Amino acid sequence: MKKLIKNNLASLIVVIGLIVLGAVLAGDVIVDLNQGSLEVDNNVDVSGDVIANQIAFGGASISDDGLSGKWVPLNDNQANGIDVIFSPNNTASGVYSNYGLKFIINPDIDSGVSNAGGVSALYGSALGHANFEGTLRYMAGINFQHGMYSGTGHLNESYGVFIGPYHKSGTIDNSYNIFIDAPKTGGSVTNEWVIYSEDDAPSLIVGDWRIHADNKKLMLGASDDASIYWNGSKLVVEGGDLDVNGEVDASGVSGDGSGKVVCVKSDGNLGTCSDAPDANGVCSCG
Repeated sequence: MKKLIKNNLASLIVVIGLIVLGAVLAGDVIVDLNQGSLEVDNNVDVSGDVIANQIAFGGASISDDGLSGKWVPLNDNQANGIDVIFSPNNTASGVYSNYGLKFIINPDIDSGVSNAGGVSALYGSALGHANFEGTLRYMAGINFQHGMYSGTGHLNESYGVFIGPYHKSGTIDNSYNIFIDAPKTGGSVTNEWVIYSEDDAPSLIVGDWRIHADNKKLMLGASDDASIYWNGSKLVVEGGDLDVNGEVDASGVSGDGSGKVVCVKSDGNLGTCSDAPDANGVCSCG
């Protein structure tokens, strides 16, 4: 049976600041507002469904356009737009997949329809704007920590970022596991790195590693002491002597810039021919 709402709205148990446009269905209590609104400053405990065109609380609102919100914390040393503490607990062995935040995006595009836009499971930006006039120590688009902070448990693998491409159907012209766009320019940058790592652990690449442009150098040494690059017609090594430990196979020889032919000495080091090479490319190498 429908229960009448008593004069004292403060007796309702509702989420603070609940604004409902349309109708609120809470168990067997029906509030029919037609095109009006209800503002409640106290609490309402809703055990049934809530059917509404829009629900607003604090600085956020939920409508048929999704969840939107705006907060402007002032001098707050630990403000969070969304604060989630999620602690999965396993008391028995099994296969458990737990996610602090989970997004499933399944776009539907009819046959023959072309969408020149895009779809992102997660999108965000951290950008200075017109009122940013002071100094901020750092700004990060994504800031993650991973691994073990304390405890004595065993972790098989720890990923800062895990990317799992799907190529199971359809046609993909280009698949980029990581894509870094060219920067939008106009300001000033003192130092810029596309990828920067302070970890001295090695990097492991199973596939090819390509520098897909002429005259772009692989710099070596603490002060960029040497470089290797392709100048459009040949491989160039700059910066010092080449010390070879082992054999060197070559299909041809070239000059050292002084009219002498470069050769490999018996100890494996490079030298120059003291006489003209014979038909087999052999000379007295010293």
